[in-house]
Amino acid sequence: DDIVIDSNEVLSLDSQGKEIVLELIPFDTRDEKLLDIYSTILSSFATELFEDRRLAEEETMDYSLRLRIFKQIAYFLLQRDVSEIGKYLEPIIPFLRATEETAHFIEELVTAENYLNKHDQFWLIWNLLYPKIKELCEIAEDHYLSNVIVNYLLAWQYWKEGIKKWRSLKEQDISFFAKASEDFGNVPATLYSIARVLNTVGSNYENEGVEWLFTIVSKNPSLDLERLEENTLFYMERFMRKFLFGNRKRIKETLRLKSMVIAILNFLVERGSTHGYLLRENIL
Repeated sequence: DDIVIDSNEVLSLDSQGKEIVLELIPFDTRDEKLLDIYSTILSSFATELFEDRRLAEEETMDYSLRLRIFKQIAYFLLQRDVSEIGKYLEPIIPFLRATEETAHFIEELVTAENYLNKHDQFWLIWNLLYPKIKELCEIAEDHYLSNVIVNYLLAWQYWKEGIKKWRSLKEQDISFFAKASEDFGNVPATLYSIARVLNTVGSNYENEGVEWLFTIVSKNPSLDLERLEENTLFYMERFMRKFLFGNRKRIKETLRLKSMVIAILNFLVERGSTHGYLLRENIL
């Protein structure tokens, strides 16, 4: 209690020293002096944190240290009041790129939310990130863009086996996927991610899911799924099989729904999917 630290003093510390200071500050602190120090540190080395290691002449920060800091920032952001989050996140956003670093940062946010269950904070962060993610999809063609999109669209690789819903994904949140289908549908990872989500944490939203898939395949009929093709087709086939068996009568009686389903199945068939062909034959 007797130690007084000027927030500007931390600027003279190296990356490891700054990480130690962040570790000493409780994630849920409301102390204005500590918050000022945290803000100063974040602003001072956001460039270094998100530097693309592939382009750097020499690594300026140990990668394990970088990951620890991402985790600390994720826990800190999710335990802010909603009104405060922008103050701490917005200095970071300009430095996000289609890189492994950005993919890991977003992954740490999902990991932290899965533990903390801070629904309102999480979705505010996701909404603040959206314009930047959209921008990356428009300008970047990179292997790591796929990793960024997969994590951002909640196709997280660490969901427990058999998970069918997530407490932080509620009905009020799913318009996020409809918007992403429109805005990012040209990126192969978007179709993969939404197909995976519909088999995991978004399995309760199958009616909406058909709309999302249809939006992507109708706007991007020649989409090259690249390295994601096999897994994308697998998740799409599994979802469509379940949807058809549970909604056969409704599909046959509802012209628009039938048209959407056939468009999705045609997309599968054109990529050599036997399951897609058999499912399509069942409703024609």
